[in-house]
Amino acid sequence: MKKSFWNLVLRFFKSIKLALILIGYLVITSIIATLVPQGREASFYSHEFSPLVARIILQFNLDNFFRSVLFLAPATLFFINLNVCTIYRFVTRIKRGAKLRLGPDILHVGLIILMIAGVVTLFERQEASVFLAPGDIVKLQGGYRMALESFRYAVYESGRPREWVSEVKFGTQGKLDREKKIEVNRPLRIGSLNIFQSSYKDLSVIALEAMSGANKGKVYSMHTGNAIRVGNKTYNLIQVATDESGLVTEVRKNGDTTGDKLGAVFIVFEKNGKATRKIYRIGDTIDDYRIKDIVPWMETGLMVVEDPGFVPILLGLLVLITGLMLTFYQKIKDKKI
Repeated sequence: MKKSFWNLVLRFFKSIKLALILIGYLVITSIIATLVPQGREASFYSHEFSPLVARIILQFNLDNFFRSVLFLAPATLFFINLNVCTIYRFVTRIKRGAKLRLGPDILHVGLIILMIAGVVTLFERQEASVFLAPGDIVKLQGGYRMALESFRYAVYESGRPREWVSEVKFGTQGKLDREKKIEVNRPLRIGSLNIFQSSYKDLSVIALEAMSGANKGKVYSMHTGNAIRVGNKTYNLIQVATDESGLVTEVRKNGDTTGDKLGAVFIVFEKNGKATRKIYRIGDTIDDYRIKDIVPWMETGLMVVEDPGFVPILLGLLVLITGLMLTFYQKIKDKKI
């Protein structure tokens, strides 16, 4: 009775059908979870989704799915299944004196390492955002310091972002002796930290001087994103550019962004709905206003991530690839025999 019970338990946990069901469940639910913004306030889901969908998201913890029982319980069961299959297969082949087939065993070990590393990442990963203007210095874990030398923001003719590039210097013990560019999808690795280009702030400003009327000579400040209405036209300041094309804004530590290349880029909306893109420079007039000054000011938004699971994930991938290659090689060898 006792032996048959444990045989049933063993049969359940080493079942390939169980593995396939769990894999299917984890894949499908993970895809669904990626469509739902994670970790937001309850009010966010009530605002962004219909009442029924918002209730489902909150009721089933889809807002924090990868930390919920609906994910962790099946993932744990799959982890047990994977371990039992690996050990059972290895022990059985030794008892039978069969030829060892290490490819699948190594592949399973790689998957186990990846799952353990994933849990470490899930619960131990830490991240923080920091905004820096050129010349700013930030202290990082591990005794590192990093300074922003320049930030470059470029757009296509349509206005869509083309690139964000942060040029930084970093080092330890007060010596900023290493240089690196941080771009979207090209993070900087410092010690155990990964630093990603994640966002930016455009705090540029222009000074407009009234040329006539009761306010003649008065100077008004206009920030990026603001708009003014003059006559039948609305001027929306979308960017301060530092090149002649009006497509690039680059602010450096030493402030070498002045001169004839500076331009204020506007989208001009007419009363009939027509919109045009225009560049105005210092001294140019916008109807009754003259551009007296242009001050570009950009801040880069960097995401600093410490992930203890990063190295184990790389190790797991390496073991997994090794197992796949060895399994493939053994299959080819069997066919030749």
